[in-house]
Amino acid sequence: VGASLGNADLTRPLEGLTISHKAPSSTFVDTDIRTVNNLTDVQKAIKKSDKIVLLDFYADWCVACKLMNKHTFTDPKVKELLDQFTVIKANVTHNNVAEKALLQHYNVIAPPTFVFIGKDGEELSHHRIVGEMSANEFAAHLESILDAAS
Repeated sequence: VGASLGNADLTRPLEGLTISHKAPSSTFVDTDIRTVNNLTDVQKAIKKSDKIVLLDFYADWCVACKLMNKHTFTDPKVKELLDQFTVIKANVTHNNVAEKALLQHYNVIAPPTFVFIGKDGEELSHHRIVGEMSANEFAAHLESILDAAS
């Protein structure tokens, strides 16, 4: 079976068909990111920031989140723009009490959702993103936020 799928490794003939349970490495390599899963930690991180905050609600089971990590957040233009934001990744994978409180506080139904918080600590609600975006769309959105803030 493995050979018919193009796999030449006799010791692992089905390697390409297996599912990896390793956590993906962060694609925000050049950006300072903090991962949180409760409201208190989010609020502390927002208070410490001197930049606009991008609060990225994601879950390990979220297919659109994984696609954005693979295609959108690896884009050089997006990475360059994200350097001008404080990125906080809100992990809501387990749907526990703390994560539900975080979702409820920001009125988030499901990931991926991107909430932008101004330097004054208030949400820039008209800039909220719900769902998947291409790298070009996301970069244009980030630019519009930065333009509005200057």
